[in-house]
Amino acid sequence: MEYYQEVTILQNEEIAENFLLAKVFMQIHLAIATQKNKDAGKCYGITFPKYHDLGLGDKIRIFSDSRENVEALNLKSYLAKLSDYVHLIKPRIVPKARVKGYVKFVRVHPENSPGCLARRYAKRHNVSFDEAMERYEGMKKVCKKPYVILNSLSNKNRFSLFIDRCYIENDDGGEFSCYGLSEGGVLPDF
Repeated sequence: MEYYQEVTILQNEEIAENFLLAKVFMQIHLAIATQKNKDAGKCYGITFPKYHDLGLGDKIRIFSDSRENVEALNLKSYLAKLSDYVHLIKPRIVPKARVKGYVKFVRVHPENSPGCLARRYAKRHNVSFDEAMERYEGMKKVCKKPYVILNSLSNKNRFSLFIDRCYIENDDGGEFSCYGLSEGGVLPDF
């Protein structure tokens, strides 16, 4: 991936950064999905340069193989309603001298909570919720990865998209999802 465009969420005392990040991320997802439907050959990946244990940070970088592909996303129009809350730079070439290594951001599918599993078990096996809950009594798995809360456009349900960062030794190429998250794809870290 040779070119990128960066979106920075501006500080705002009235609106939470995570709320704005979710809105921006959803618009980027829509832009990527639209482009992938138009031309299956185009590939887009994203990174979160300020990713940390408690959050994704206030920057998102969108990468592609060419300046034309990055411009084809037309992020300025997708983010027009959020223009007071974000700063969008023009597409740039990746500064090879500043690349520290390679990274991929992947979607994490956490285990369901004990209550959710118990409700499902009770429904499927025709037992009471309390009986089913005994089955999952000692379980306390909680995903500790940063996430963004999105609304599904197909069924209108809210869901949490958990994201993990993995450092990689070399650039192996690979694919990316419609969210821009890695499905084997690797991006420069700078």
